[in-house]
Amino acid sequence: MVTQPRVDAGNEPLAVPVRRWWTRLSSAHILIFSAGVLAFIANLAVLRPAELPPNVAVAKSDLLPGTVFDPVRHVEFVPMDTDPELVSRFLNDSSVADVTGHIVSARVPAGTALTYESLVARPDGEGRRIMSLPIEPERAAGGSLVVGDVVDVIAVRDGMARYVVTALEIVGLPETRNGSFAGSSGYHVVLAVDAEAGLELSAALDTSTIHVIRSTGSSAPSTLELAVADDQ
Repeated sequence: MVTQPRVDAGNEPLAVPVRRWWTRLSSAHILIFSAGVLAFIANLAVLRPAELPPNVAVAKSDLLPGTVFDPVRHVEFVPMDTDPELVSRFLNDSSVADVTGHIVSARVPAGTALTYESLVARPDGEGRRIMSLPIEPERAAGGSLVVGDVVDVIAVRDGMARYVVTALEIVGLPETRNGSFAGSSGYHVVLAVDAEAGLELSAALDTSTIHVIRSTGSSAPSTLELAVADDQ
């Protein structure tokens, strides 16, 4: 008699576990993959074009104090490859639009890069203008004036001194190089004036000796008589 093997009801074949693909990666695979990624990044760095230097605004011709700045007429753009902190002092092709219509505050020779200090905004107030006042430094607070100072202008003629105008703002001064004033025009003070003050100053320049003093805000007398050497 042949005995048939007994099959237990409900018994099923055991499932063979399937390994995920990443569990089959060895250290060698990971190392090879990492090396490939690093080589790809290195190739991108080598093949990436070098960053171009910024274009700074350079004066096409001499710009004089009082000129209304127009980048189309007054500047050309030249790449400047130098210290980024130094380049940030100059106007560039993206920043000139912000100062269009500003006033040139100091002489800028042709070929010179324009700094933000080279231009000032139009003075507030209707009818105000920009005027350059040539004067020797020793008669302008010893040349110690700075942009933003408020000054009075005194005219001396025939032993008489008078305040021509008071409380004018300085909007520009000549640049200095190696302790001396740049340009052939010498020292000058660029003032914001109204129409009347401009006429008064122009007349005083032709007939009197001019002094520019830093204002203290006190009221000015109309006329002062100076003692002359002959009367002493």
